[in-house]
Amino acid sequence: MAAEHPAAFVWQGAAQLMSPMIWIGTATTTGGAWTVDYTQAGFTSAPVVTPTALLNASNVYDRANASLSGTPTLTSASGYSTRWANLVGFGSTARTVPDGTVIHIVAIGETFA
Repeated sequence: MAAEHPAAFVWQGAAQLMSPMIWIGTATTTGGAWTVDYTQAGFTSAPVVTPTALLNASNVYDRANASLSGTPTLTSASGYSTRWANLVGFGSTARTVPDGTVIHIVAIGETFA
């Protein structure tokens, strides 16, 4: 029999979310762009979405970041992922991540108002 656990308290700014939902998933990039659909979570207000890029690179200068392209909606979010690379003679520059780069997504919101 599973042990009972207390409910988690989630705050957005100064307001407590009364029915919090955490959705976790992944997206992959095409030309640096990514989109994720979390319709099945049933958010009733736009969630807070945090993307994190996973780039398998051994060079310390070659690291990826992921960001949102706009405000997340009730059903989806999209963004862009770039990587930094130290190019000989040019220093550190930005470029897109390879197609198929995995973006881990965490969306936290409410399931009813």
